[in-house]
Amino acid sequence: MDYQEENNFPGELAALSILVLMVLVFFSEMIFTSKIPLFRDLGPSTYPMMLSLAQSLERGELPLWEPRLAMGFPLLANFQSGAFYLPNLVYLAFPFSTAIKASFILHTLIAALGAYFLARYWGFLRPIALIGSLLFAFGGFTVSLLNLPTHFQAAVWLPWLLLTTERGMRSIEAGNWRAVARWGPAFAVTLGIFPR
Repeated sequence: MDYQEENNFPGELAALSILVLMVLVFFSEMIFTSKIPLFRDLGPSTYPMMLSLAQSLERGELPLWEPRLAMGFPLLANFQSGAFYLPNLVYLAFPFSTAIKASFILHTLIAALGAYFLARYWGFLRPIALIGSLLFAFGGFTVSLLNLPTHFQAAVWLPWLLLTTERGMRSIEAGNWRAVARWGPAFAVTLGIFPR
Protein backbone atom coordinates (compact mmCIF):
# COMPACT_ATOMS: atom_id res chain seq x y z
CA MET A 1 0.00 0.00 0.00
CA ASP A 2 1.34 3.40 -0.89
CA TYR A 3 2.04 5.87 1.88
CA GLN A 4 -0.24 8.48 0.33
CA GLU A 5 -3.19 6.06 0.09
CA GLU A 6 -3.22 5.20 3.76
CA ASN A 7 -2.17 8.63 4.99
CA ASN A 8 -4.92 10.03 7.17
CA PHE A 9 -4.32 12.69 9.74
CA PRO A 10 -5.94 11.10 12.84
CA GLY A 11 -4.06 7.83 12.33
CA GLU A 12 -0.74 9.57 11.76
CA LEU A 13 -1.32 11.82 14.76
CA ALA A 14 -2.05 8.79 16.96
CA ALA A 15 1.14 7.04 15.80
CA LEU A 16 3.24 10.14 16.36
CA SER A 17 1.66 10.61 19.79
CA ILE A 18 2.66 7.06 20.70
CA LEU A 19 6.23 7.81 19.66
CA VAL A 20 6.37 10.96 21.77
CA LEU A 21 4.80 9.13 24.72
CA MET A 22 7.35 6.30 24.45
CA VAL A 23 10.23 8.79 24.47
CA LEU A 24 8.78 10.50 27.54
CA VAL A 25 8.28 7.15 29.31
CA PHE A 26 11.83 6.06 28.42
CA PHE A 27 13.26 9.23 29.94
CA SER A 28 10.67 9.62 32.72
CA GLU A 29 13.15 9.16 35.55
CA MET A 30 15.36 11.85 34.06
CA ILE A 31 12.38 14.16 33.42
CA PHE A 32 10.77 13.91 36.84
CA THR A 33 13.90 13.81 39.02
CA SER A 34 17.20 15.64 39.09
CA LYS A 35 19.02 12.60 37.69
CA ILE A 36 21.06 12.69 34.51
CA PRO A 37 22.98 9.81 32.90
CA LEU A 38 26.43 9.59 34.43
CA PHE A 39 28.29 6.59 33.11
CA ARG A 40 31.49 5.95 31.21
CA ASP A 41 32.84 9.16 29.65
CA LEU A 42 29.81 11.33 30.36
CA GLY A 43 30.87 12.41 33.84
CA PRO A 44 34.63 12.82 33.61
CA SER A 45 34.87 14.10 30.03
CA THR A 46 31.69 14.94 28.12
CA TYR A 47 29.75 17.00 30.65
CA PRO A 48 32.71 19.21 31.64
CA MET A 49 33.34 19.88 27.94
CA MET A 50 29.66 20.69 27.36
CA LEU A 51 29.63 22.93 30.44
CA SER A 52 32.55 24.87 29.02
CA LEU A 53 30.71 25.13 25.68
CA ALA A 54 27.54 26.30 27.44
CA GLN A 55 29.44 28.93 29.43
CA SER A 56 31.12 30.22 26.27
CA LEU A 57 27.76 30.43 24.49
CA GLU A 58 26.24 32.31 27.43
CA ARG A 59 29.11 34.83 27.29
CA GLY A 60 28.67 35.16 23.51
CA GLU A 61 32.20 33.89 22.87
CA LEU A 62 33.63 31.20 20.66
CA PRO A 63 34.69 28.26 22.84
CA LEU A 64 38.34 28.50 21.87
CA TRP A 65 40.07 26.99 24.88
CA GLU A 66 39.10 24.79 27.82
CA PRO A 67 41.58 25.45 30.64
CA ARG A 68 40.10 23.10 33.27
CA LEU A 69 40.41 19.72 31.53
CA ALA A 70 43.56 17.82 30.59
CA MET A 71 45.78 20.80 31.45
CA GLY A 72 43.88 22.75 28.80
CA PHE A 73 42.98 21.95 25.21
CA PRO A 74 41.44 23.71 22.20
CA LEU A 75 37.72 23.17 22.69
CA LEU A 76 36.70 24.62 19.34
CA ALA A 77 39.04 22.25 17.49
CA ASN A 78 37.68 19.22 19.35
CA PHE A 79 34.78 17.83 17.31
CA GLN A 80 33.30 16.26 20.43
CA SER A 81 32.38 19.69 21.79
CA GLY A 82 29.90 20.20 18.94
CA ALA A 83 30.63 23.92 18.96
CA PHE A 84 28.88 24.45 15.62
CA TYR A 85 26.17 21.82 16.04
CA LEU A 86 22.90 23.78 15.96
CA PRO A 87 20.91 21.65 18.46
CA ASN A 88 23.55 22.49 21.07
CA LEU A 89 21.91 25.89 21.27
CA VAL A 90 19.68 24.14 23.80
CA TYR A 91 22.42 25.09 26.29
CA LEU A 92 21.44 28.72 25.79
CA ALA A 93 17.76 28.03 26.36
CA PHE A 94 17.94 26.05 29.61
CA PRO A 95 20.09 25.66 32.73
CA PHE A 96 22.91 23.16 32.15
CA SER A 97 21.37 20.02 33.72
CA THR A 98 18.01 20.72 32.06
CA ALA A 99 19.76 21.24 28.72
CA ILE A 100 21.46 17.85 29.05
CA LYS A 101 18.07 16.22 29.60
CA ALA A 102 16.51 18.18 26.74
CA SER A 103 19.32 17.13 24.41
CA PHE A 104 18.82 13.42 25.13
CA ILE A 105 15.05 13.72 24.70
CA LEU A 106 15.29 15.87 21.56
CA HIS A 107 17.72 13.53 19.84
CA THR A 108 15.72 10.43 20.71
CA LEU A 109 12.63 12.15 19.26
CA ILE A 110 14.62 12.97 16.12
CA ALA A 111 15.57 9.30 15.79
CA ALA A 112 12.03 8.00 16.35
CA LEU A 113 10.31 10.49 14.05
CA GLY A 114 12.91 10.12 11.31
CA ALA A 115 12.65 6.33 11.31
CA TYR A 116 8.85 6.55 11.31
CA PHE A 117 8.65 8.98 8.38
CA LEU A 118 11.24 6.99 6.44
CA ALA A 119 9.32 3.74 6.92
CA ARG A 120 6.08 5.44 5.90
CA TYR A 121 7.78 6.88 2.83
CA TRP A 122 8.96 3.39 1.92
CA GLY A 123 5.32 2.30 2.00
CA PHE A 124 5.14 0.38 5.26
CA LEU A 125 1.81 0.30 7.05
CA ARG A 126 1.49 2.55 10.06
CA PRO A 127 1.86 -0.20 12.73
CA ILE A 128 4.99 -1.58 11.06
CA ALA A 129 6.47 1.92 10.70
CA LEU A 130 5.70 2.56 14.36
CA ILE A 131 7.42 -0.66 15.46
CA GLY A 132 10.40 0.05 13.22
CA SER A 133 10.81 3.55 14.59
CA LEU A 134 10.63 2.30 18.17
CA LEU A 135 13.23 -0.36 17.39
CA PHE A 136 15.54 2.23 15.89
CA ALA A 137 15.10 4.81 18.66
CA PHE A 138 15.25 2.35 21.57
CA GLY A 139 17.21 -0.53 20.06
CA GLY A 140 20.63 -1.60 21.17
CA PHE A 141 22.47 0.36 18.48
CA THR A 142 21.03 3.75 19.37
CA VAL A 143 20.80 3.27 23.14
CA SER A 144 24.38 1.99 23.30
CA LEU A 145 25.50 5.34 21.88
CA LEU A 146 23.90 7.44 24.64
CA ASN A 147 27.22 7.67 26.47
CA LEU A 148 28.95 8.89 23.29
CA PRO A 149 26.96 12.04 22.49
CA THR A 150 28.70 12.90 19.22
CA HIS A 151 28.08 9.40 17.86
CA PHE A 152 24.54 9.35 19.22
CA GLN A 153 23.75 12.78 17.77
CA ALA A 154 25.07 11.71 14.37
CA ALA A 155 23.23 8.38 14.34
CA VAL A 156 19.80 9.86 15.07
CA TRP A 157 19.95 11.86 11.82
CA LEU A 158 20.52 8.82 9.59
CA PRO A 159 16.82 8.17 8.80
CA TRP A 160 16.37 11.84 7.90
CA LEU A 161 19.43 11.71 5.66
CA LEU A 162 18.06 8.63 3.88
CA LEU A 163 14.62 10.22 3.54
CA THR A 164 15.86 13.47 2.05
CA THR A 165 18.26 11.62 -0.26
CA GLU A 166 15.54 9.32 -1.58
CA ARG A 167 13.03 12.14 -2.00
CA GLY A 168 15.60 14.17 -3.88
CA MET A 169 16.67 11.27 -6.10
CA ARG A 170 13.09 10.36 -6.97
CA SER A 171 12.35 13.98 -7.77
CA ILE A 172 15.36 14.11 -10.10
CA GLU A 173 14.31 10.88 -11.82
CA ALA A 174 10.81 12.23 -12.31
CA GLY A 175 12.13 15.54 -13.61
CA ASN A 176 10.24 17.35 -10.87
CA TRP A 177 12.63 20.24 -10.41
CA ARG A 178 10.32 22.05 -7.99
CA ALA A 179 10.59 19.11 -5.63
CA VAL A 180 14.35 19.01 -6.18
CA ALA A 181 14.50 22.66 -5.21
CA ARG A 182 12.49 21.81 -2.10
CA TRP A 183 14.37 18.65 -1.06
CA GLY A 184 17.85 19.82 -2.05
CA PRO A 185 18.09 22.34 0.79
CA ALA A 186 16.57 19.81 3.20
CA PHE A 187 19.30 17.36 2.21
CA ALA A 188 21.97 20.03 2.66
CA VAL A 189 20.62 20.97 6.08
CA THR A 190 20.51 17.32 7.10
CA LEU A 191 24.15 16.89 6.09
CA GLY A 192 25.13 20.16 7.73
CA ILE A 193 23.43 19.42 11.02
CA PHE A 194 25.71 16.47 11.79
CA PRO A 195 27.84 17.25 14.82
CA ARG A 196 31.09 16.78 12.96
